[in-house]
This record gives sequence, structure tokens and C-alpha cells, in this order.
Amino acid sequence: MLISYPSYEEVSYQNSADTIHEIDAALRTKENITVISSPDNYCFPTEYFYDTKYHLNAKGREIRTARLIQDLKRQIGQ
Repeated sequence: MLISYPSYEEVSYQNSADTIHEIDAALRTKENITVISSPDNYCFPTEYFYDTKYHLNAKGREIRTARLIQDLKRQIGQ
């Protein structure tokens, strides 16, 4: 199983950073799970969200997709 992180709005991320890092550390200890990204890499400015802290706008989706592709390529060795 491969794990990547959802998009985080900066303020929400900062408010929950300790918990997010604890979860990340716990996931990385699991033998049957491969974490392919860092939660920090999926933290975006508020301007990249359109209606809530969960939904990226077109520019945000473009950036996140590029990052996810990079993470996946790195995982498969390309």
C-alpha cells in the first residue's frame, strides 16, 4: 500500500502540525505501508483553495498533481 498526503491549507496545517507529524511517524513504522510523500510537501497557501480548506482550485490541483507524479515516479524509480 502506498500512502500520500492530502492537501492542507497552511493555517490548518500549522494548527495541527504536531499531530500530522505523529501520524506520519506512525505510518512510516508499518511494514506493509510505504509513505511516498511528506505532509509538508502538500501544504498550500490559502489562495490555492476555493471553498473550504479541503478543495483545491485549478492552480492548486495542477501543483498538487505535479507533486504527486514526482512522488510516484521516485517510488517506481523513474
